[in-house]
Amino acid sequence: MNFARFLRNSVLAWLITSAFLHINSEVAVADDIDCIGPANADTYFIYLHGMDTQNLSHQEHQNRAVLNELAAKMNIRIALPRAVTACPTNGALLCWGWTFDQAELESALPRILAAGASCFPENAPFGVIGFSNGGYFVNSWFLNVGSLNHRTPFAMISIGSDFGDLPAAFSRSSPVGGTLSIVIGKNDEVNRDPHHVFFSRLRDLNIPVKLYEFDGAHEINSAALEAALRVTLLK
Repeated sequence: MNFARFLRNSVLAWLITSAFLHINSEVAVADDIDCIGPANADTYFIYLHGMDTQNLSHQEHQNRAVLNELAAKMNIRIALPRAVTACPTNGALLCWGWTFDQAELESALPRILAAGASCFPENAPFGVIGFSNGGYFVNSWFLNVGSLNHRTPFAMISIGSDFGDLPAAFSRSSPVGGTLSIVIGKNDEVNRDPHHVFFSRLRDLNIPVKLYEFDGAHEINSAALEAALRVTLLK
């Protein structure tokens, strides 16, 4: 991964996120909720948030409101783990990772999978959704499942995130985490262009990847995420 580019994009992502912090709006999901959606759901997903404050930022409240609506509409149960690692550029913020190498994946995955186990029936198949910093983690997880001794999601969705260069040893025969759906706003100034490059590199290797664009910026768009989920659920 081009670390300088990732650092720049991550800081820009936080600046965009911080713009939402002082907007007043009522949302449906509280900070301390660990799972949303019906307990007897048909499908299960784990959601990984973006760079965030200890208490949920306004944008993450908005994201949870979108997820809550889709969970009820589509009969999906969603686990909501929180990152515990301070971001290198700002210790007041929490991140899922920064370089997204194998060590960071191995460090965070037990916590992530435990969150799913606490919300889902035993051994239930699950997918994963990641936004911004969480999406970087999802992209890395997708590319590195072959070297991880953990359960593999049946589908992965990354929103508003990039990855950079593919792993050096990655090829069209490398194992991946099911299908990767990439969701990006047409006005996402942080990640839209590198997101397209990442998508094109995977597509050129015949890796199962889909791209969903929407009219918007660095955010979770309900219609675009629903479209990605519905295609995933048809498989």
